Amino acid sequence: MGISEIVGVITLIGIVVYFIWMFVYDPNDESDKVLDYDEQENET
Repeated sequence: MGISEIVGVITLIGIVVYFIWMFVYDPNDESDKVLDYDEQENET
């Protein structure tokens, strides 16, 4: 178990967090459109 493995794990976690961040804060607001569609469906 060397420093290289620790750096690898930190890098992996960083990539996962980055993708989650990009998915939650999608510049295209696609997730917001899906949420709005669900809300409209529930109202009807």
